[in-house]
Order: sequence, then C-alpha cells, then structure tokens
Amino acid sequence: ELTLDASQPAARRYSLKCLIALCLCNVGHFYAVASIFSYAGIMTADFGWAEDRDHAGNIAGFLQSANVLGRIPTSGFWGYFADRFGAARGLIIAMVSQFIGGILFGLCTDKTLAIVTRFIFLGALNGWPAFFAPIAMDIGGSEHQVEVTGRVFASGMIVTLFGPAVGGFTYGWVESYPALVPNLIGSFLCVCAIVATSLYLRGIGRKGQTPTVPGAAPTWEKTSTLEICGTRPMPLLILLRSLQGYTNFSFLELVPLWAITSRNLGGLALNENDIGIVLAASSLLTAIFMVGGLPWVTRTFGIRNSTVAANFVALVTFAAIPYTQGMISLSIAHAIAASGIAVLGVNYIAAINNFVPAGHRATVNGVCVTFEALAKGLGPFSSAVTFAWALSHFGFEGHGAVFFFMSVVHFVLMLGSLQLPEEVEAHGSSKAAGMTEKAKFSPVAAVAGPVAMPKVLGRRRKGGRYSAAALDEPQQEEAASPEDAPRRLPSEEVGIERRFLFGGAGESEEQGGRQDEEAGDLDTSRPAVLEQPPAAVGDGADSS
Repeated sequence: ELTLDASQPAARRYSLKCLIALCLCNVGHFYAVASIFSYAGIMTADFGWAEDRDHAGNIAGFLQSANVLGRIPTSGFWGYFADRFGAARGLIIAMVSQFIGGILFGLCTDKTLAIVTRFIFLGALNGWPAFFAPIAMDIGGSEHQVEVTGRVFASGMIVTLFGPAVGGFTYGWVESYPALVPNLIGSFLCVCAIVATSLYLRGIGRKGQTPTVPGAAPTWEKTSTLEICGTRPMPLLILLRSLQGYTNFSFLELVPLWAITSRNLGGLALNENDIGIVLAASSLLTAIFMVGGLPWVTRTFGIRNSTVAANFVALVTFAAIPYTQGMISLSIAHAIAASGIAVLGVNYIAAINNFVPAGHRATVNGVCVTFEALAKGLGPFSSAVTFAWALSHFGFEGHGAVFFFMSVVHFVLMLGSLQLPEEVEAHGSSKAAGMTEKAKFSPVAAVAGPVAMPKVLGRRRKGGRYSAAALDEPQQEEAASPEDAPRRLPSEEVGIERRFLFGGAGESEEQGGRQDEEAGDLDTSRPAVLEQPPAAVGDGADSS
C-alpha cells in the first residue's frame, strides 16, 4: 500500500537584517518629512519669504506638504517600476533622490526653489510609499507582514520623537544656510539606508521571481492592473485606505491647533513646549504598542475584526479628545487614537497585499498611494480651515465640531471594514491571486494522474519535474482518454504540488522522480492512503 506524506513545511520567520534595512529606509524618509516641522516657520521668516513669524504659516505649510503632493503624479509609475524592474532597485533610487533633495533643500534661499526641490526630490522621485507595502509582504509573507509593517511604522514613530528636536537644535549652525545641517543629517540616514538595501534587500521583488517567502503564492494569471483595481473588494480597500490617510493627517494637524486654543474657546492654552511633550509621550506609547501589541491583536482577532475594533476605538477617542482637561489625559487619548489609526494603516496595507497577486502588488499599491496622497493633502488643510471657521462662528460650542466629524468618518470606515470579504485575511485565497484555488491538492488528482491535475501546473520536465518557466510555453494537447495518458506516481504529483504551492522543490518532488524511474511496473490504480491530509492553500502559513 502506497503512503503519501504531504504535510506542510514548518513556518519560518522573516529575516531580521531585511527588517533593519526596511526600518532604515523608513527612518530616512520620515526624518526628511518630520524634521522640518520645528523650523519651517522660522526658516520662512529668516529668509524673508513671509512678513514675520506670525504670517509664516502659508509658506511653511507649502514646504511641509510639497513632498506629499509630489507623490500624486508619480506613485502609479513607481508601482509599475517595482513590478517591472524590482522593488529593491526602486528603493535605492528613492533613497538616492532623498539624499540629493536633502542637500539641495539645505542650500536653498529662494522659496520657489525650496518648494520645487521638496516636491521633486522628496515627493515625485521618492517612491518609498509605493515600494514599502509589497516589500513588507515579500519579507514577512502573509503570516508576518503585519508584524513587519507595524515595526517599520514604529521606527517612524520614534523618528517623530527626535526628528523635529534634532532639526530645531541644529538649525542655524551654518549662518548662510541655516537649514543645511539638519538636512545633511537626513542625507546621511539615506546613505545608511542605501547601504543596508544593497546588502540585505538585493533581489527582493525582482521581476519574474517566483515568490519563495512565507505565505507567498505564484501568480498564474495574466491580469491587468485595471481589472484587479476594479475587482471587489479593491475599490472599497482603496477608499478605506484613502479615508484612513485623510483622518491620520487631519489628526496630526487638528490636535495641536485645538490644544493651543484658549480655554474660553474650549482648548487647553498649551504652549509649544507643552505640545512637544504631549506628542513625544504619545509617539512613545504608540511605538511600544505597534512593536508589542499590534502583531498579537491581528493574530488573535484577524485583520477584519481588529480593523473594525480599531475604528470603534478611534471613533470614541476622537469624540472624547475635546473634553480632556490636561496634558496627561490628552497624551493618553492622543496615544489611543494614534494606535487605532496605526492599526488601520497596517491592516489596510496587509489586506491589499493579501488580495493582489504578487506580480501586480507594487503597481496596485502605487495606485492606492496616489489616492491616499490626495486625501492626505486635503486632510490638514480642510481640518484646519473648518476648525477656524467653527470657532469664529460658534465659539466655545464649535470647538469639538471637527472632532465629531472625524468620528463620523471612522464610523463610515467601520461600516466599510465590515464589508471586507474573507479573502483579505490571507494571501492566495482571493480571486485576483490567479488559479490558486484550482491548484489545491486533492486525492482524486493524486490518483487519476495528469488528466485530473490542473493545467496551470505546466508541462512535465526532465526527471519528472515541472518548471515555472514552462508556464509560458505552449501546452501540449490533452490525452484523449485516461488510458492514453502516461501514468505518474501519486508521490510525483505531491512533489509538483509542493513545488508550486509551498515555494520550492522539496524532497518529495525528487523522491517522486526517482520512484517513477525505479518502479515503472508499479500498479498506480489502487487508491492512495493519506497518512496526513495536506494543509489548505492560502492559510497564510510560512513554508519556504
């Protein structure tokens, strides 16, 4: 009696070196964005771009948002570039662009040139937002991508602690170019990221590479990006991710504006030092949660349930912030809201990665970043203008209006998250993932031979092996009947299954080829006995 052992290989964790390289890239990117917050207004007044510091807000706002607006026209292109030439190459280009942009911006003394520099080098030529999500999936797979994403995001939270402080402390060290030293520090971080990427992320997301990372599955269907973006639930995911970006950037702008408002208008009348302490405490608490708590939450409750819960937490916290009475309560409420928003950002990225086939993941994420950048650019402006209008028209009664509106937005996000299908939980089970469902192992396929095996497995190769390259070659005509088809051992079929479903040729494949040569007279018409049933495809387990 022939016995098959098709058990799934044990899970494997991601590479720590790859995680460090990705964190360094995020640190370089986030420092370029955050370090200017502490001196943008001062720089605007020092160079005479505004009448004085009290009127520096408009130009300073353009400096801070130019890099976000620069992503809008190019994010889709960078996503296509990553799918076509490899995400690691694009990541190096992004870090080089930020390196050059940091030096040029530090040397700028003209406001138009300064805005254009940040728009081009820190925005348009910086494809990091489009590259990050697919690289996180390549490194961690479906099983660990949330953990990878959360820890990379946590590195950004840490940068918010020291980035503005370092920028403000080093601003003015060179009298002629006061912003040069803060930006040289950012350029140095980009150099570190380039070195780490070249050493540890080389080959990640390479064109034509069959994914061999935990949780990844081959792409077997040639589907256009437009078709994938139009397939349910992608339109919903794009909308949810954009709304999350809107509330995130509105939140960053709105809370400090409210906190510095006088108490007779409902604020806390905090000064800039108090605001810095509140934001630093909140960032530290949020970073701790994202490193330790976020992976446990998503593993325990799943992507959809944890997303719904995070929206509910953000909804309640937004409504409560206008009623906080001091720095401690505001810091706690800010940290809770920031943690909820961070869970949403991580989970929506993971849901998109799980649904989209590997060959289109970067391009689709580039499309998502385009809409997300539009929403992020609109968020701070609209929330600040609405907050000022509410105070001027309603006084104390209007100080919480914008916060209540944000609660409504999170209620909409919660309703949308409830509509997400099961396919977003694990990669390989979605419609867009190709023929994965058709390629599942079945005892019938193991017994009946090539007639029952999916055609997507390709042509037979030398020594009983199959190759992914064979998928692009013309298929031979099927045998007229099962009697005309060449017999294959069930063990050989298991080898094929493990090669395509579990990311690499295993021992069972080679053993199947040897048994095919040595036991040509073996009667394979007898039903095979499975000692252990194979694991289902798309369960998100690591395998390679």
